[in-house]
Amino acid sequence: MTGDDGSDASEASAPTADDESMRPTGMGWWDMLEDDARATAAEYEERGWAALCLHTADVTPLDGEHGDEVGLSVLVPDDEFDELSARLSPGDVESDVYRTTALGYVALLIVLEDRTQELAVVFPAYYAESDDSATRLFEIARDRDELDVRLRTLSRDRVTVTLSDPDLLAPPEDAA
Repeated sequence: MTGDDGSDASEASAPTADDESMRPTGMGWWDMLEDDARATAAEYEERGWAALCLHTADVTPLDGEHGDEVGLSVLVPDDEFDELSARLSPGDVESDVYRTTALGYVALLIVLEDRTQELAVVFPAYYAESDDSATRLFEIARDRDELDVRLRTLSRDRVTVTLSDPDLLAPPEDAA
């Protein structure tokens, strides 16, 4: 796999659901994705980096239809968001994205790296392959050559990170 920065992302732990024999049934794919997020965070810690593994609650593709926001909105717990917003400088991050499909969903493991601080923020995300909002979101993102990921709380506090290659998050058959 290739990360958003063009590097070979295969050095980190890729989601194990890529292997057909490992594809889970039901929501087992989500449990596997969360396990991969924890394992990836642990790998960064073993290299001496600080790692923040976020526990994603809900993910919403925003296509601008209900307001002007376009991007992927990721709900995280308040305490994790507080640590994230205190430590991460969104303009100084590089990203790696690991993607697979499972039972009609695109499953993502996103890693944001702040190399200056040696901080990795790791979190799972997902969206339904059949979601029209996701389809429109990726059309807009490709036109812009970027995709915003908004990590947010229920109170709408947020940190926005812009990824320079939207196709890394697009459904595999749609990626250019």
